Amino acid sequence: MNRKDYISDNLINIRDRLRQPRPMPDSTTGTPAAPENTASPAPPERMSTAAPPQTRAAVRREADGMRAQSDLLNRIAHDAAELAGEAELAEQTLHDSRALRDLLLALEEKTGQLSPEKDGANFARNVDNLRLEYFRIAGKRNAMRRAGGHAPRGEETGRGREWLLPAVILAGAMLLSAILVAIAMAAVFL
Repeated sequence: MNRKDYISDNLINIRDRLRQPRPMPDSTTGTPAAPENTASPAPPERMSTAAPPQTRAAVRREADGMRAQSDLLNRIAHDAAELAGEAELAEQTLHDSRALRDLLLALEEKTGQLSPEKDGANFARNVDNLRLEYFRIAGKRNAMRRAGGHAPRGEETGRGREWLLPAVILAGAMLLSAILVAIAMAAVFL
């Protein structure tokens, strides 16, 4: 297609009118002033300090910004409260760990003081009592680990069971569908 098909005299006139500076409205009558033929147009008058009326888009942007700010503040408050709770749990865990360490150190000291010469016939019974006390402390330590959500390397954490419920549901559904297919086939062929 030819360029002349798209460009006409009307488009050129419109382009020329758009390039000309617009006359500013007269502040007293509100009508546009006559165009001046000077090289530099006068600077526009400053409007009052009041904010111009907002468009719908500006109002929506402001509302979206307020919602985003509110959401961010809620998330920050939630995470801060969650971290405060975790810090309290960590402090309690630290306190409990130190108490268990003190018990283990006292148990070690008691075990080191035992000797067959000193205790005589009660030596084996005292060692068994100290072993029972150790197992009690070790049980508390393991319970504390499980409650804290962390486990040392090599210890089973109970993960891997999360697939159990979906697997049982899937197996039940497959079994039920197999039974239905068997009944349908029996009805067709009998």
